[in-house]
Amino acid sequence: MENTSNWQRRLPTVALIVGLMVALDQWTKHWAANKFTLDHIPDEKYWDGFFSFNLVHNPGAFLSLGANFPDWLRMLLLNILPAILLVGMLFYILRSKSLDKWMIIGLSMIVGGGLSNIVDRIWSGYVVDFMHMKVFGLQTGIFNVADLAIVFGMIFLLPSMFRGEPQEAQLEEEPQEVAS
Repeated sequence: MENTSNWQRRLPTVALIVGLMVALDQWTKHWAANKFTLDHIPDEKYWDGFFSFNLVHNPGAFLSLGANFPDWLRMLLLNILPAILLVGMLFYILRSKSLDKWMIIGLSMIVGGGLSNIVDRIWSGYVVDFMHMKVFGLQTGIFNVADLAIVFGMIFLLPSMFRGEPQEAQLEEEPQEVAS
């Protein structure tokens, strides 16, 4: 197994996480769109209004940023550039020698969430958002499972950011052959 490269070892894990994030996000968006359409309800509140379901078709990004941009600019900023970034991130996940398992999981979740939102924009022209939280007068924007995957992916990256010694420095300390 020593000859197996990073990408060959990581590909099944990365593909599983990315695929799971996309599948779960698409399934929940389909569920939400059908539930609200079939039940004809404006929203449903739970836990004294802390959590609610509100169906929104968002043509923009976070908090509808860019929703009023011309179509060509929205396509460039919300589909093409993020897709290039996600492909680059995939190559980084598969090829980098400096990633630990939590970084691989976190980055894979971010790729899966980003990819699923791009799929929505390409197929429908908008992203389906349907969850909202409110506590002590503070509230989130309306979001979806892909957004949660991105946020939790970033949370998985936090421990590596606060590690005492960078991963690259640890790799440099590997024993080297002594010339005789």
